[in-house]
Amino acid sequence: MPDIRYHIVPQGLMMSVNGEPTFWFDRKASFGILWEHIDDTQIEILRHGRVEMIIEREASFKAFYTELGTEAPRASKAFVTVEQLDHETIDTLNRVLAGEERPIVIATAMQRLARQALLRVMPAHKRYMLEAA
Repeated sequence: MPDIRYHIVPQGLMMSVNGEPTFWFDRKASFGILWEHIDDTQIEILRHGRVEMIIEREASFKAFYTELGTEAPRASKAFVTVEQLDHETIDTLNRVLAGEERPIVIATAMQRLARQALLRVMPAHKRYMLEAA
């Protein structure tokens, strides 16, 4: 299995496979993860990367289960811009991808970043309602 790692670089975010740089995300690009809920305490990361990849994987995930005639398991996703990512989140993602950390940790971190980003751009009256919930 390839060793996939992400690194914050001056241009944005770099992805490497087996130590070789393979893809760069601009600082303004969106980055996300998609995960399947196995149970209340366990998830499986289905995809990580560009928004288009996440949306495409989610659609194929749902289509697969529709073709089987069953309901798709619950899946969730979280997106942020690359400039909103911090070293701690990227280190967590790298540990999850290496199997050193449980996937639910990165899902929680990405949801936290997405929520913080939403609160920054949301009008004050709506932000109060979201924080109260």
